[in-house]
This record gives sequence, structure tokens and C-alpha cells, in this order.
Amino acid sequence: MAVDQKLEDAAVVKLQKDMYEKFESIRKRVHNLQGVIDGLEGQWQGIGRAAFDKKQYEINTSLQNMGRILADVVDAMTATRNIKDSKEDEVLAAVNKINVNDGAPTVQSSPLSSF
Repeated sequence: MAVDQKLEDAAVVKLQKDMYEKFESIRKRVHNLQGVIDGLEGQWQGIGRAAFDKKQYEINTSLQNMGRILADVVDAMTATRNIKDSKEDEVLAAVNKINVNDGAPTVQSSPLSSF
């Protein structure tokens, strides 16, 4: 027999807010880092400059992917909060929409992931 879910809205909302604030902090730090890279890049020529450009593009892409994942997580949390009186399969469906592989394209998945 399943036990009723007990989910406090205030705790989930606080967690969502904390996650967003941490992401914004990371985004601001990356923006500052890119400013430093831009400053250094002007002094570099050829291969060095191209390497900076490539890394900056990779950082931007990774950050955008992390933002999308965060949005998916927050959406799933909100959906879970809103369907807390519903069936477990609805909660599972909301959480399964999150694709964490988009945030780390350079990290290879473990062979154990397929089990």
C-alpha cells in the first residue's frame, strides 16, 4: 500500500530559489571570466587567439545547456508540487523529462549507464 506523499510547498519553492540564485552566481562569474579572456585575447595572435575563442564558445555552450537543465529541473519540481496529490507515475513522468546529458557534452557516459 502506498503512503501519501508529504511535500511542503515552502521547502520546494525555497530550493528552487536557491538553485536559481546559484546558477545566476555561476553565470555572472563566467561572464567576468569571459571579460578577462577577452582582455587577454586582444594580446594574442594566431593559435593562441583561436584557442581562446574555442574555449569561450565551449564555455558559453556548456552554460546554456546548464541553464536549460536547470529550467527543466525547476519545471519538474513545480509540476511535482502541483501534482503531489496525484499518482506516482505522473510525478515520475515530470522528473523523467529532465535530460542531464545536455549539460556535459564532453563527459562520456559510463558503460554502467546502460544497465
